[in-house]
Amino acid sequence: MTDERNDAPPTIEQERLAAEIRLREAELALKREEFAARLEQQKHEKRSSVSPLRLAVVAAASGIFGSMFGVMTQSKTEDQKFELEMRKVQSSLILEAIKTGSTEQAATNLTFLLEAGLIADPDGRIKRSMTVLSSKQVAPILPSKDGPQKGTSTQ
Repeated sequence: MTDERNDAPPTIEQERLAAEIRLREAELALKREEFAARLEQQKHEKRSSVSPLRLAVVAAASGIFGSMFGVMTQSKTEDQKFELEMRKVQSSLILEAIKTGSTEQAATNLTFLLEAGLIADPDGRIKRSMTVLSSKQVAPILPSKDGPQKGTSTQ
């Protein structure tokens, strides 16, 4: 029995958790460096020059910067999740549009989705392809559930 979890690509949640772990490790490393620097500084300075207020300010500043970094990382992860979901929706719309068994209907469906703004075509690739394919009377199709329609070829 093989473990399917190792073969599957990581989910967005797993990526988010991995990013959070890396963030926490980076914060811990930073705090260790700050602590080591403070110890080194204490060795070279007089004991009276290090005040509890200074330590509190350094700790507060590192906490604030750590929190800001965490918020920025989480915001980026949320944007990536949204972009992925939008691509999934658009891909499923395109597949359903060409699942007609008819080249003419598939071309009409894709044109409608483009003009309605339901699928993104920022580079104009789909529109250019549809122009070329319509001039050749060919369009990408998938067979419908009922099979090919009458009068269409099954190339």
